[in-house]
Amino acid sequence: MLHSFHMLKRQWEESNHLSKGSRWSTIYVSMSARGRIAISDHTHKLLGECEAVLLLFDRVNSTIGIAPSRPSVKNSYRVAPRGRYRGRVIRAHGFTQEFGIRVDKTMRFTNAELDADGILVLDLRNCRPVMQSQKGNGGSKK
Repeated sequence: MLHSFHMLKRQWEESNHLSKGSRWSTIYVSMSARGRIAISDHTHKLLGECEAVLLLFDRVNSTIGIAPSRPSVKNSYRVAPRGRYRGRVIRAHGFTQEFGIRVDKTMRFTNAELDADGILVLDLRNCRPVMQSQKGNGGSKK
């Protein structure tokens, strides 16, 4: 007995998830409620692997600027090693207090970019919560 199967033409779509880049190959910046700004190794390299930065704030546009600097420059913040993936941290609690910048939890800046002057631009209106693993539960997400 011969069966007749009606085959529909498949409409395949190819995934392009790699075109967006991974967390470690694109600009990645987050800020904790304590004012710790974490940047990826890639982001640090884009800033010239500087040892310190100047933190800038644009009140009108709710935007933070991170400009490469040196530790000897007045008002600079040291860039310290963080984690096993060569990320860096900027302890910016004083900066966030001075300008009244508040986040309730660690937030990732989704549209962080380097401008024409080499300043890393972080828009506080374009960020989302970072999913962090809970200690003691095998690394599952919250």
